[in-house]
Amino acid sequence: MSQPEWHSDFFTGLVVESQRRLNPESKTRDEARFLQTHLRVAPGGRVADVPCGDGRLTVAFAEAGYETVGVDGSQGLLEAARERLTGRSLPAEFHRRDMRDLPWESHFDGVFCVGNSFAYLDDAGNEAFLRAVHRSLKPGGRFALETGVVAESVLPNLVSGRWWLLGDLYFLHETDFDPLTSRLTSDYTLMRDGVVEKKRA
Repeated sequence: MSQPEWHSDFFTGLVVESQRRLNPESKTRDEARFLQTHLRVAPGGRVADVPCGDGRLTVAFAEAGYETVGVDGSQGLLEAARERLTGRSLPAEFHRRDMRDLPWESHFDGVFCVGNSFAYLDDAGNEAFLRAVHRSLKPGGRFALETGVVAESVLPNLVSGRWWLLGDLYFLHETDFDPLTSRLTSDYTLMRDGVVEKKRA
């Protein structure tokens, strides 16, 4: 029996809470404007955010008048995303799906993937995701992909560990790079109110 992929149970507990605190609203607004400019989709168009995490950019697009769909595999993150819609009438919906499993065909004017999410999968998984995005786009639709996980970005800035204080939540990120496999492994320690959680990605 194959082992479950690391991200199948990574986004739970304090990790979900940390994701909600890591990105200030000003960053979300700037990123949304950047994506709207480069996707070249007019307001009213259909846009997908895959994976969407806590829905911050999905909702920002909906606020700007786009029909938006957020897809993510984490129930905890999707609950946080849906909270953003509480009491609001916005053209946004969220689906729990694997990012390689997008059932739409020729449906979206634009799709985006940000936040280093492209690094979740192996080569075969990355190819499956890109094929799924391609199928979901209308002819002429545009795809924006953000990734900093390339040697030119990782190696000059590789440090053994960094701490962040997010309110009352302590967040430690430690990294290890294997030059033989070109694989970057991250270990996370999260602490709040005496609760300690450890995760590996």
